[in-house]
Amino acid sequence: MNIKDKIKTRRLQLGLTLEDVANKVGVAKSTVKKWESGQIESMRQSKILALAKALNVNPTYLIFEDETHEQKENEPPKKLNDLSPMDNVILSIYQNLNDKNKTKVIKFATKLIAEQNTKE
Repeated sequence: MNIKDKIKTRRLQLGLTLEDVANKVGVAKSTVKKWESGQIESMRQSKILALAKALNVNPTYLIFEDETHEQKENEPPKKLNDLSPMDNVILSIYQNLNDKNKTKVIKFATKLIAEQNTKE
């Protein structure tokens, strides 16, 4: 499934309108419509992150077209008390970063995931 289909499918699953998503992401309703129709194929990283948050999905779900990054419907999100000690360290470090550096971390981690999956 490609990004335009993921956006529309997830929006409809959540019962959100184009305007709801636009308001959450900080764009015009027409922009969301263009994302869903495929008229806009290239999105800024900050918009992908905001869109993922608005749709309650991981950014990698939107970015990658292969099925290994599909969100699992029946799997609940991890709760903070379910995190491993390493996860807690990473989360603590991440929370102390400014937005610019958080974006860098997400970009780097996304690349690592892609590399990891090509080696498997």
